[in-house]
Amino acid sequence: MNLTPKILCGSPINMIKQYCIDDFFENIKKFTYTNLDFYFVDNSLDKNWHSEISKKYAVEIGYVNPINKRNCDYMCESSNKLRQRAIESGYQYFFYLECDLFPHKTIIEDLLIWKQDFVSAPYFISESYKSELCRSEIDLTSKYLLNRNVSTIEGFRDFNGTLKRLDGTGTGCSLISEKLFNMIPFRTISNSPNHADTFFHQDMVAHGFRNMCDTSIIVEHKNQNWYYISPYNFSHQNNFSK
Repeated sequence: MNLTPKILCGSPINMIKQYCIDDFFENIKKFTYTNLDFYFVDNSLDKNWHSEISKKYAVEIGYVNPINKRNCDYMCESSNKLRQRAIESGYQYFFYLECDLFPHKTIIEDLLIWKQDFVSAPYFISESYKSELCRSEIDLTSKYLLNRNVSTIEGFRDFNGTLKRLDGTGTGCSLISEKLFNMIPFRTISNSPNHADTFFHQDMVAHGFRNMCDTSIIVEHKNQNWYYISPYNFSHQNNFSK
């Protein structure tokens, strides 16, 4: 058994998150897991932004053009570009880590120890009094994937510091096995606003995989007000600044 499997860490990135991108790359440099590579996929309107970030942090970054695409669609395309890299390069795990999430330095070891095909670390979404755990109930029989995010009180009922099997926890900070990412691509549906990670959970369970969550961890989430990001309009992206 390989005690240090080859792992790819990455996620889609975008210049709208430049408010935290420097802190993000500084944080992942602290990871203690050694057999680890990084690859990210930018989907900003400014095609030059990812080149600047790549040079600054000596990390490889691909690009997906977002023009005339819904937000959920170019995010999905970016995630599949990451998935393809993991497949083609023979990685045993893909550590999906969104660039506004800040886990502790041993996060990979802590998730790997559970020996699961999918295991996530939870985090809060939304802001201020609207803040709640990213913890949803999903109708797995629905073609269009009806889901609701449970209240924080409901969510914490499942959080007792152990490994728990849950419906949906997002892919924001998750360790995905080679067996799983080889079988399940990211996808969206044209008339559904749901993002690819929600459908990924649906497809994963439909293929017999379990959605596991380490409830001993809460990951810091430096999120912003995403009201400005609509599924069909991303022209506002140039309005964000440091």
